Amino acid sequence: MRQEGIQPNVITLSALLRAYGRGGQCDKAVDLLEGMRERDGILPDLICYNTALDACAKGGQWQRALQILEGMAAHGTAPDVASFSSAIAACAEGRQAAAADQLLADMRARGLQPNIRTYTALVSTYAATGEWSRAEQLLDTLRRESAAASACRGSSGGASGSSGGAGGAVAPDIRLVNGVLQALSAGGQWLRATTLLDSMGELGVTPDSVSYGTVMQACGAAGEWERALALHAEMAHAGVARTQRSYGAAIAAAARAGEWHACLCLVEQMRMDDGLAPTTACVGAALGACARARQGAEALALLRQCEAYGAPPLDTAAWNAAVAACARSGLWREALELLRDAPAPDAGTYSAAMRALAARGQWEAALALLAQVPRGPLRTPALHTGAIAACARAGRAAEALRLLEQLHAEGFAPAPAAAYTSALHACGAAGLWRESTALLRQMVAAGLADEVAYHVTMRALGRAGRWRDALQLLGEVPTSGDAQQQQQQQGSWASVAAAMDACLLSAQPSAALALYDASVARDEGTEDGSGSSGGAAAAGARMCALRAATQVRQWQRCVALARGLTDSVGRVTPRALSIALAACAAAAQHAAAVALIEDSLAAAEAAGAEAGLGRAALELGVRAYCGAGDASGAVGLLRRCRVPLTAARAQVLRALHDGGPRAAAAPLLRELLAEGAMPPLPPFEGAADGDEAAVTRAIEAALDFFAQGAGAAKPPRRGYVA
Repeated sequence: MRQEGIQPNVITLSALLRAYGRGGQCDKAVDLLEGMRERDGILPDLICYNTALDACAKGGQWQRALQILEGMAAHGTAPDVASFSSAIAACAEGRQAAAADQLLADMRARGLQPNIRTYTALVSTYAATGEWSRAEQLLDTLRRESAAASACRGSSGGASGSSGGAGGAVAPDIRLVNGVLQALSAGGQWLRATTLLDSMGELGVTPDSVSYGTVMQACGAAGEWERALALHAEMAHAGVARTQRSYGAAIAAAARAGEWHACLCLVEQMRMDDGLAPTTACVGAALGACARARQGAEALALLRQCEAYGAPPLDTAAWNAAVAACARSGLWREALELLRDAPAPDAGTYSAAMRALAARGQWEAALALLAQVPRGPLRTPALHTGAIAACARAGRAAEALRLLEQLHAEGFAPAPAAAYTSALHACGAAGLWRESTALLRQMVAAGLADEVAYHVTMRALGRAGRWRDALQLLGEVPTSGDAQQQQQQQGSWASVAAAMDACLLSAQPSAALALYDASVARDEGTEDGSGSSGGAAAAGARMCALRAATQVRQWQRCVALARGLTDSVGRVTPRALSIALAACAAAAQHAAAVALIEDSLAAAEAAGAEAGLGRAALELGVRAYCGAGDASGAVGLLRRCRVPLTAARAQVLRALHDGGPRAAAAPLLRELLAEGAMPPLPPFEGAADGDEAAVTRAIEAALDFFAQGAGAAKPPRRGYVA
């Protein structure tokens, strides 16, 4: 200014202060204010001070704003309402609620009446510091004061007062109410925010797009995505223009709840109904929802749509979400294509593509991808870990071990626990028990060994027939918390299950049962010896015991163990039921099998649930009823499992024909003839129920009839059925 021959004065310096404030150059504005007196010999006026305070508010420089206020009084310039309002706004940006409250008190002590800007700044401070209740109380106070002022004006004959209302009352406006909504949203008070939105009309304030967007954000954060979408639809009916921000809030709410289809519909609606270009944040949120829901094809379709209507380029986070969606959907080729097309791939992009290859066991493609990434920020341990996982899934133990060594050679030592675990899985599946044990020892030395690592190693030892080594390893498994209290000597139930599985893999069912019995005896939480206190882990050990009992032909124990393997409604799980029924069938204990089935069905019926037997258990159940000579019971079982009557009867007859006793089919055949469900069977006429040859011929004739489509029922011949 001086170089151009312009002499500074209050007006020119005030203009320069405003320019600094608009440009966000708070430090320059304050320095200029402080230099006006010292350098230019110009006494700043109130406008200069307020301009500098406003710059501090925009820059969040609350401490410098307080210093300016103190300097005003020292130099004979009294601060006004605008001065205090700007200082409080600076405290809001700096999250200094106590300082803002003190400024309000000082302001009133000077006889200054706060205006709407003052209260709005104060509400913003409460929102920034999470004090939603104080923001709500302030709004309620202003509402009551405004109502009282309105009543006073009405009783005085409608005399006009100041713009703030009679008696200095300040009526809330849209900015203040939106600030309260923001405070409620930040505090997780979605229901209060919704209630305030509904009652804004009573305050004389019309909600705008910011109001709706803020409440939608609160609903989305609380998982109330349906309410958020309802508010978004309400905006159109209320005549409030939907904006990119409001769409972003609705899409984020649906994405947080995993509602990928709703996200895609909103992105489409955004463009088609309101003519808005979907922002990168909106598309990224929708892609993230697709990734979590394993909807890779939908994510690719959304990308193609964005390219078709010229949407802004996606940022790296959104692109990574698209790659992750393909990875979780098994679309590894598409994931690699997205990686090649990514405008600015980062380590996350490469890792997501590598996870796609690992999920499908594409070890060759994984090695090729790893080879093309140079050393640097993109070549991360996660990338190596994904390549090792791909080799493990493909059964390439040698390559997995080589990659682990390469990871160490590149300076990533110790390797991540996930890399070791994947290599352990590869070695275990290949029967490389020595390598598995060595890897476990490396993990122990690095402090990375967890229960899973021990479990994988124990199963590797079991496959190699080294079940005793697996049992010895069980005593080394680290435990913590409640598991340590329950199993101080033998580890958690999950570890016991892994050791039992190792015994079974070594064809040592008796050793598995002995370990189970010893573990149950040590489990203080169960009195019936079921080991149920361990939850799902104990159920895994019980399942191993059930498999072991089957191998040693202890059908009674199989039934007892199966009764303890139930789901949430008390049904025996399908796998446990099929194992126990097979054990009973092998021992010809049909009555015990039928009793187990009936108890499971009774539990399901009491809970109003489906039978839930499973295909294998249902087939074994039919044979159990038939073995017990109850063909009608077998039909009833199938009917309870929603098998059509004709198909049920045919299945029972087939079971009797294949496994007997065939004589049990006689009552069922007579029932079919009596109902007219099939034509008379000459091979069966005149035969006694005990004539197995005649019954066999009748069964074969009936099965032939059913195989031909079980034509229209014919009436039985008169006098045929006794």
